[in-house]
Amino acid sequence: MDEDLYDEFGNLIGDPQDSDAESVDYVFEREDSDGQQSDAEVKDADSRETGQQLIVHEEKRLYPTMSETFGEGVETVVHMSDTQSIAEPLVKPKETKVFKIEDKKLPKTSYTKEYLLNVLEVPSKVRNVSLVGSLNSGKTSFLDMLILETHQLKISKKTRNYKKLRYTDNTKLEIERGVTIKSSPMSLLLQNLKDNSTAFNLIDTPGHVDFADEVAIAQRLTDISVVVVDVVEGLTIGAKRAIDNALMENIELAFIINKIDRLVLELKLPPLDAFHKIRNDIDEINTYLIGNKLYESYQHQCTISPDINNVLFASADFNFCFNLRSFAKLYSERLDVDFDIDAFAKRLWGNIYYDESRNKFTTKGEKRSFIHFILEPIYKIVTQVISQPPEELKKTMYKSFGITLSKDLLKSDPQVLLREMFRLIFGNSRGFVDVIETYSSPEKHSKNDLYTGSSPDIKAAIAKSSSDGPLIAHISKMIDPTVGVGRVFSGTLKKGDHIKVLGENYNDDDEDLQTLTVQELFIPGGRYKVPVEEVPSGAIFLLGGIDSISKTGTIYGSTVPEPLSIFKPVNHLNKSVFKVVIEPQIPTDLPKMLDGLRKINKSYCGVEIKVEESGEHVVFGSGELYLDSLMYDLRNVSDINIKISDPITKFSETVVDSSFTKVTIRSQNEQNSITIIAEPLEEDLARDLETGKLQTSQPRINKTLRDVYGWDSLAARSLWSFGPDSSTPNALLDDTLTDEVDKPMLTQMKDAIVQGFQWAVREGPLTDEPIRGVKFKIIDAKFSKDLMQRGNGQIIPMVRRACYSAMLTSTPKLMEPVYNFEIVSTANMIRVIEALLDKRRGAVLKGSPIAATQLYKIHGFVPVIDCAGLETDIRVATQGQALVSLYFEKWAVVPGDPLDKDVFIPKLKPAPVQGLARDFVMKTRKRKGLSGEPSLAKYIDKELVDQLKELGLLV
Repeated sequence: MDEDLYDEFGNLIGDPQDSDAESVDYVFEREDSDGQQSDAEVKDADSRETGQQLIVHEEKRLYPTMSETFGEGVETVVHMSDTQSIAEPLVKPKETKVFKIEDKKLPKTSYTKEYLLNVLEVPSKVRNVSLVGSLNSGKTSFLDMLILETHQLKISKKTRNYKKLRYTDNTKLEIERGVTIKSSPMSLLLQNLKDNSTAFNLIDTPGHVDFADEVAIAQRLTDISVVVVDVVEGLTIGAKRAIDNALMENIELAFIINKIDRLVLELKLPPLDAFHKIRNDIDEINTYLIGNKLYESYQHQCTISPDINNVLFASADFNFCFNLRSFAKLYSERLDVDFDIDAFAKRLWGNIYYDESRNKFTTKGEKRSFIHFILEPIYKIVTQVISQPPEELKKTMYKSFGITLSKDLLKSDPQVLLREMFRLIFGNSRGFVDVIETYSSPEKHSKNDLYTGSSPDIKAAIAKSSSDGPLIAHISKMIDPTVGVGRVFSGTLKKGDHIKVLGENYNDDDEDLQTLTVQELFIPGGRYKVPVEEVPSGAIFLLGGIDSISKTGTIYGSTVPEPLSIFKPVNHLNKSVFKVVIEPQIPTDLPKMLDGLRKINKSYCGVEIKVEESGEHVVFGSGELYLDSLMYDLRNVSDINIKISDPITKFSETVVDSSFTKVTIRSQNEQNSITIIAEPLEEDLARDLETGKLQTSQPRINKTLRDVYGWDSLAARSLWSFGPDSSTPNALLDDTLTDEVDKPMLTQMKDAIVQGFQWAVREGPLTDEPIRGVKFKIIDAKFSKDLMQRGNGQIIPMVRRACYSAMLTSTPKLMEPVYNFEIVSTANMIRVIEALLDKRRGAVLKGSPIAATQLYKIHGFVPVIDCAGLETDIRVATQGQALVSLYFEKWAVVPGDPLDKDVFIPKLKPAPVQGLARDFVMKTRKRKGLSGEPSLAKYIDKELVDQLKELGLLV
């Protein structure tokens, strides 16, 4: 081959007319601006022989033109150079979403942070206080008043004048909705009437009943609960539940009658009527306290009165608060007269009158001293600020109080002017400090009843609460995945200390124990954290770097000797009976969702997360708002889209009669057998077990069962187990006779039998839901003498089937949770509310008007499964004139027989009342992927089934 015929790239060169060379014509297509070829090119292409044309691959039109894509007449622009700014990165970094507002710089305060820490080291000058109460009672606003008094915050004029500060609402969701969702601690230094400083560890709590678990956590850490009561609405359900928990936990109570301004500006009551309204609220509180069933075991002052100095009057919106002593002090300062403040304060409340003509206090008269000295001046201030011209108001305020008002303030809105006027007249919150100082300091509050162990040294250290003792602290909540809030009960927690952290499920092993070094230690400040080197006993702190705690935790110093025990888990007050099923919208995002659920499980104390056998992830909460807030955080934490099912509820299973026959169940190898019968557990016993009033580990429980619950001596001695936990009260008894059963062998198999019992009551035979309120009795048992034939693998499943058989022969029933409700509304909307409740199987049980108002308060019940969207429906129907509070009250038996196959269940329509149990059972089983339907034949032999059918005992 001649090399001259080819170039260096191997291409053929030479004469195109040569017979040895290929004659190839290349056609190059060019498009005009509109994407079409020019006429010259078309003619040139047509003039060539089509058989000799070859279009190269690179010139083929693989994509439509712009005109074909966007249509005719659409302007298209093609950039030939980069138009992106050089400051904008080509690959954008991952954005870190902020869900919590924090002040990076510590705000200026009227005291130094060092002085606050020094005061915290003096236990007698420290008070741990939780602010509790109902929704919209003014807890957060009251704390804002204290913050504005002690902090120099950079806030906008709108926020300062009109918009509420809500400094402790530091999550994005709380700020958007204007409602407190999570408790927030804050340490402040406040002054009393003698200008002496006291350190306050305050915790602001939510008022919505769905977040009662946050209230329980705050009361666990504090010694004093200040109940904030709206003077117009009186004592409502949120405050009542907080009071109940305080009585149970033996926490001291103080009360704030808040929103005094509403009596003047909203209700427009005369001073005498306003006094009777205030006294009516105080009487209502006293009636509830004295009539409470926990009253007898409460160890502190259980009646309230302003002259006892445990009641404070306030208007958080107008920035003033006072007690009788602070008001007496105000008169002494304004009049520049030195007199006995205590003697004067005692004459400002009760049936004491003031005779102005003789300038004397009397027991009979026309005008009470509280009206003359307190209410009338407040009314006069409000009247003058609203009605007087600016110049006259300026002269009046200077003459009466020595206050100089600026021109800008005089021209401002009356609401702003009133707020500033009351602040200037009443000064700071010395009345609040004067009330709380009369209560005990942390060193005098023994919290050793929270300790579950038996070590006398640790109990003594907790009772003494000395900073020099061994380190013992309690983490009651995780506010972030790695940051927990807690309290030191003994010793001093220092940065750099080696500590032992015990999780909530610690049980004498190392599975739930973590040893770490303290690296992040703070004093809480609402939206900021004060880093500290050490925290003394009695103080509330934030500890970072602890990721092993799920709900609560116990901290010990490295030198505290074993054995170690945890603090009691928090009683969350609410039951998580409302649930939804969730899954990621994109299946590959499942790991992200699981990680988000782990974080949510830490920050929401009352949430329960369960994975069903079908693979469904179920989230349990106390109500709609609770789950809605949880889902909001989950979406943002995991940063994925999540699909949520319609809200449903948790069920339970029970029996209403004793077993009608004895059924003997054999093990799989047929070498062991057991006979168990079932009967209902006493209602009061089940209730006390569920509420924690009766502890299964308490000493002499057999005597308690005999004396309190009416058990006979034999049954009390035969108790083997309650359980499996406090939320599902059941009992297992050994009711066998010595001459019929090998007692030593039965005792040897006790652990395996108890495990089978607990497995059975966790997942019942009807819907795979927990069993509650059932007493299981072992009446016969036989076991193989061969140890290999009576192992746990044979005994535990056998006992489970025996419990199921006993239950199915005892008239099984399905139970559903029931909400109680409290609705505050106008009287003309009651019928509208009753109509909505009738459609949801609810009912109004009682109602009463609220004194001195046009409001009406009603109470009743509604099943949880029927209450989805009820609060929204009521608000829409009443045009926002109703405030609804739904809270779990009890478990109720669902009407109908869950085993009745003859019940007709219509499709796409509500089931009849007597078919509800069957309807709920079959739909729940279908949703969970459970095959078939519940039947006794699944757990017993076919021969026994035939015998029972012949006897007419089984259909």
